[in-house]
Amino acid sequence: MIDFEAVNVFKSVVTLKINPAAAILAETFSSLNYCRKAGRGRLRCCLQLLFVWTVSHMIEGKISGLIGTPWHLYSKLENFTEKHLHEVGRSTWESMFRSLSKSQFHWRSRYSYFKSYLAYCGEYLWVPLIGARCCISYCPNMVLRQFGFEQFIPRTTEMATFYEDFKTSKKLLESVKKAWKHPGRVTSAKRVEGKTTKGYPIWQKTRGKGYRVPPFEGPPRSLIQSAEDIYEEVRAQQESYNLSLNAEVEELGAKRRRLESNLITQEKALANTRKEKDDLLAQLQQQQLKFQQLQEKYVLLSEDKKRQDVSMKRWIGRASKAEEMVLKLEETNESLQELCRSQDVIIANLDERVEHLLSIEQTLSSEKENAEREAECWASEAMRYHVQADDAKNYALGLRGIAQQIADGEPMTRNEFHRFFGLIRDGINEISAYDGPRLWKD
Repeated sequence: MIDFEAVNVFKSVVTLKINPAAAILAETFSSLNYCRKAGRGRLRCCLQLLFVWTVSHMIEGKISGLIGTPWHLYSKLENFTEKHLHEVGRSTWESMFRSLSKSQFHWRSRYSYFKSYLAYCGEYLWVPLIGARCCISYCPNMVLRQFGFEQFIPRTTEMATFYEDFKTSKKLLESVKKAWKHPGRVTSAKRVEGKTTKGYPIWQKTRGKGYRVPPFEGPPRSLIQSAEDIYEEVRAQQESYNLSLNAEVEELGAKRRRLESNLITQEKALANTRKEKDDLLAQLQQQQLKFQQLQEKYVLLSEDKKRQDVSMKRWIGRASKAEEMVLKLEETNESLQELCRSQDVIIANLDERVEHLLSIEQTLSSEKENAEREAECWASEAMRYHVQADDAKNYALGLRGIAQQIADGEPMTRNEFHRFFGLIRDGINEISAYDGPRLWKD
């Protein structure tokens, strides 16, 4: 049977990487000390290890009930676990221990070889052990023969009184922890089996007075009852473990459900993301197609613009000649305006022809509107189709001919004069009403 405290010790080995030997020895010595003082009780330690230690120091063939079992030759604990142990009754063990003699016992197990041993820790002359419930003293110098060395009288000052519970002495626990930071080892080159110094047997007899194993008292213990106690304890531990395990299983189940829900959500989100990705790819393809079409249109427009620029340059070259003609017409217009002012004075005196002039003026107004519309059409047509300037040249030549006739002093009828004046006025109005691109610089 392995005590639950021993299980906790071995658990610490796995989780904290701690050597369990000191704790196992502390629990074993504490349990033996309690049973010795009380004269009764049950050992609370790793009984299998205590069994291995006991039988490994016995001589083969000298113990009744263990004949043919070479325990002293085993060198590993695995050898003990692989062997099938025959059950030995309690009475057999009691009679065996009561009949033990020096000839039936080895001080050192055959598989143990020591070159040095831990003798003390810090300020303590022995080794203080920390168990699961208490601290207890352990003096390796008292069992040197188990290491194969010569036994001498050890120093055991205050060792017998060194036993404290953790609940009553926290200060002592801190002192022991501090002492374990400074361990002391002893190395001996001399190896003797079972030898002692001369004074040791006398010291042992003196120290051993008053110490004897008390006889067993009370009714014999029932193995079945002990097994029932163990079963109840194990069952309680198992129920507690099952409860914690069920809680952990429920927690894991809830966690699994949460993870499944999160997984479903993530899958939906992934599907939506993929759909959005496909939509974006389709839109991207459409945009790329539109971009290609725009590039093609841009190329066509660029070529068209180049052609228009070439045409514009040609048109500007032609329009520059017309600009010179317009300047000359403006000069002629100024001289004609002076002449018109003098003629207006004469016309004002001609009361007889006022009505005729008014009718002519109305006719001229309508012709002016028509001329303005024609001028606008001419300007728009000139901008789009680059109208030839020959018509303007012919028009200017006609005006120049009439102006030359006036300059030469040839007589003009009143109708010819009004016609000439109307042409000049229409030309000026057309030029002033033109809102297209400028054909000359300011």
